[in-house]
Amino acid sequence: MPPAKRSKAMPAVRKILPTHGPSCAICTTPTLIGFWLKPARPKTMIQAFSPQPSLWDYLTLKLLSFPPRVVAPGKLRSESMFKIRETATEKRLNLLRKQGAITPRLSLMFHASVGCLPSQAQQYCFLIVKIFPFAALLLLSACETAPTKPSADMTTPTYTPVAFDDMPGFAAETWDESLHTAFTKNCARWQKKTGDDALPWQTVCATLPATHNAAALQQWVVQNFAPFAVTAGSNPFGLFTGYYEPQIAAAPAPVGNFQHPIYARPTDLVQVDLGAFRPEWQGEKIWGQLMGAPTSLTLAPYPDRAAIATRFMPASILGFTDDPIGLFVLHIQGSGQLRFADGTITRIGYDGVNGRPYVALGKVLRERGLLEAPINMPKIRAFLATQPPAQLQAWLNENPSYVFFKTNAGEGPVGSFQAPLTPGRALAVDPKSIPLGSLVWLDAAHPDEGQPRLQRLMLAQDTGGAIKGMVRGDVFWGAGEAAAHNAGLMQSQGRYFVLRPQVTSVAPH
Repeated sequence: MPPAKRSKAMPAVRKILPTHGPSCAICTTPTLIGFWLKPARPKTMIQAFSPQPSLWDYLTLKLLSFPPRVVAPGKLRSESMFKIRETATEKRLNLLRKQGAITPRLSLMFHASVGCLPSQAQQYCFLIVKIFPFAALLLLSACETAPTKPSADMTTPTYTPVAFDDMPGFAAETWDESLHTAFTKNCARWQKKTGDDALPWQTVCATLPATHNAAALQQWVVQNFAPFAVTAGSNPFGLFTGYYEPQIAAAPAPVGNFQHPIYARPTDLVQVDLGAFRPEWQGEKIWGQLMGAPTSLTLAPYPDRAAIATRFMPASILGFTDDPIGLFVLHIQGSGQLRFADGTITRIGYDGVNGRPYVALGKVLRERGLLEAPINMPKIRAFLATQPPAQLQAWLNENPSYVFFKTNAGEGPVGSFQAPLTPGRALAVDPKSIPLGSLVWLDAAHPDEGQPRLQRLMLAQDTGGAIKGMVRGDVFWGAGEAAAHNAGLMQSQGRYFVLRPQVTSVAPH
């Protein structure tokens, strides 16, 4: 590139040609072709405000080989043809239609192609199409890397009515006492709720057998519920994992190796329900930190795990532990038990999160070649146990999400549905797909090879930071070594069915 010519050409290029990656090439290519075909070259081009010229820009200008006259927006020969300051694609397109520059068919193609470009690139491309209508054909390729809105079947589950016999293993359900206990706790929570969603459950719960009887419980389910298969588009299968109630050693004050605080919910942590602001945000919530003076409060992202590890938070401390790996697992599980030296056991449960995205550490270790599939919690814990303290904290910081707790004086951990969880009968779900409090039939592989499949009725009573998707679940296994074993190994393919009270015989939505 000759230096002498660059100093003259580059300022013009900077103002004429937008450097928007592929969109620049898309727009300038038809311009180049058009100038070869048309003997009459325009004297005016639109100013595009490009911050840095590219090699493509320079070569294109040299090939066009004409001295362009750069003008500011609003100084074109026909201001009514281009309202540069209007950013709405449709408004500019209508102006081109009125000028007769594009036909209805071409306008549709042009609208589809230019609409995905940056606004400044759109301005330049509108000028090109005014001069060379065929350019719209080439503009279509500009949308190759533009994100497309997912279709409805990719964001909303499909619910298909089925018979009870269509649910694999339903005939072998044990109808044991744990199921009756789970129903009793679930119904108690539904009785406290209000709204249209609660009424069907309140109606059927009124007839729940007061005491456990397998035959009566089976009859109650079959007579009062209708099953629906849940699929993600046409795919009924998804990932099912497990969680449990871990127990870690704790001390009431920092002493010796017990230096890792177990935080309650900080005073400056708030949750905002976005659905209160716009209907289309219904169900969306964010967590943040209140900052500033009382008269000028602002909401900012809450500190991540790395920042929290280096400071004391404005929060009560439920205890201190000597087990940073166990505390990390406690954050993942969302509830657990603190075991103090005097034998006291304190149950704690989820009471908020810093709002940072959940990152699966196992996936990070696999991608970096440090662990081989299948990834499970025993493998992750074994790897972390080999790390020196500084490197251990660095690995833990790969997951910026941080959970805060509260003491739980009840008989067991309480899920997001605010009902006590029954081991083996409680399931964490994505509430966008399965409403909390729903009855679900699970069909998934058992985490231990050789064991029968997990085919049982479950109650959707919890949620989780990693539990996202149309067919996705997390089985609660309870507390103890066996629960830790099953939960740590579970990475099962499976499917589920949702059973809705028969008083609402239409598919859930």
